[in-house]
Amino acid sequence: MNSNRHFSVLLLLILLSAFYCGKKENALDNKGSDDNELKEVDDNSTKKKMTFNDYLGSGISLTFDNVEYKLTWSSHPSDNLYMQEYLSENDSIENFKKLVLLQAVTGNAKIKEVVDVKVSELKKMKETDPMVNYDLFEKNGEIMLDFIVFKNLPESNEPEFIERNVYRYKTLMNEGKVDGVILFGVSERAYGNNINKYLNDLKAHRFDVPNEVGAFSIPEIKIIK
Repeated sequence: MNSNRHFSVLLLLILLSAFYCGKKENALDNKGSDDNELKEVDDNSTKKKMTFNDYLGSGISLTFDNVEYKLTWSSHPSDNLYMQEYLSENDSIENFKKLVLLQAVTGNAKIKEVVDVKVSELKKMKETDPMVNYDLFEKNGEIMLDFIVFKNLPESNEPEFIERNVYRYKTLMNEGKVDGVILFGVSERAYGNNINKYLNDLKAHRFDVPNEVGAFSIPEIKIIK
């Protein structure tokens, strides 16, 4: 390991240690997977516009923190799972800075069961990558999962990007009855040379995104099959 990389990794570990203190152990992520269902519409140019199914009936756009995010990907990969992702105008799924997601698991799923699946995944990742970290919060029957993961460049093992996710899980109601779990989440990414700056800024604004996610008025879900 060269000295520059050693310093970078050490700095990341120090910042993450400061960011995730007092972790609670008592505690659906498929960004842009290939099983999406979409239609291509020719706009009479060399480019193709893609339209996606609004399975959740939540609309083709969401406004989060005074920014409009438009539906850019959706999937219904199994009978009881629906996933939608939203990006702002200047972002792309391949290289986004902030992504808003909305998912629903219908049926007998319980919040803690769904969260436990994700936490188990993160614990497994942490076995080989100690920089993976998470924290959990519970309030009014909802659970918020705040976690950080990394993707490394294969040729150098340097971080390609860091991704911070804040997921809010709440009960899905249907005609007054419990019908599964809703996940509303926000993903932020920083790439390459911007990673250390992002982590430093994160120390000073630790709860900004969780507070915004917690205050967000999740749209009423009406499954469209």
